[in-house]
Amino acid sequence: MLHISYSLSSEFIYNEEVWFDSELDSICIFDAEKINYKLNELIKKSNKVVVTHAPLLVNLASSSYEKRFFSVEKTILSLKAFEVIGAKISVFHPGSKMLNSFEDSVEKLLLSVYQICDNTYIDLVIENMCGAGTQLLKNIEEIEYFFNKLNYKYKTRITLCIDTCHLFTAGYDLNDFEIVKEVTEKLRKLPLTTFHINDSKFPFNSKKDRHERINNGFLKTFFEKKYFLYMVKELKPKYLIFETPFDIIVSKKEVINLKNELHNQ
Repeated sequence: MLHISYSLSSEFIYNEEVWFDSELDSICIFDAEKINYKLNELIKKSNKVVVTHAPLLVNLASSSYEKRFFSVEKTILSLKAFEVIGAKISVFHPGSKMLNSFEDSVEKLLLSVYQICDNTYIDLVIENMCGAGTQLLKNIEEIEYFFNKLNYKYKTRITLCIDTCHLFTAGYDLNDFEIVKEVTEKLRKLPLTTFHINDSKFPFNSKKDRHERINNGFLKTFFEKKYFLYMVKELKPKYLIFETPFDIIVSKKEVINLKNELHNQ
């Protein structure tokens, strides 16, 4: 029997439609402090972990010093605000290499991550990407490269999040159980702690990041035939998070269904 803690909250404190909002940046920690007491009381009573998500529009691997500087600063500020409300973990995106080589981009990404770790207490969870444009960590080989290059000092602070939609549209056909088994064996060697559970609005290998409700998208076989449950049972992630389009009734049903399925394993 597997245990699942399913009262998780994934929160943003920035307007993700803009690159930089100086007014919001200046008040975000203040706002976090205002809600700190009530949220911390709720967390204590429920005995749950708050898993957050760092800003999306940053590029921690940018070849531009200015863009990378603002990306690091914005991420640090975001994580500090999350620390105030009691968060312990934050998922983040690796960024894009643009015109740089993959190796050079990973080096810049690592330097950004080290700086973030040195200025915050929250543990970081890096997420796989769908391969749109020049995104980094779009396949398992690139993820392995990143963790192999990661300084030993930070290995306990940085783990992996696998998004099922990203994995599928990046080129891993999760509707094929043989592929699922191959992917699971490769992921077993990585420090995976988190799953983002999403169906996909776009087909296999489309390089599109558009989530759909479970069983409503192109990953229907993956979920209907319980291939996802196989991955969870084998990999034993700590955190399972839905990022599907929100509907109070449907979303609650998704969580309850997954909880029941996991407890029946």
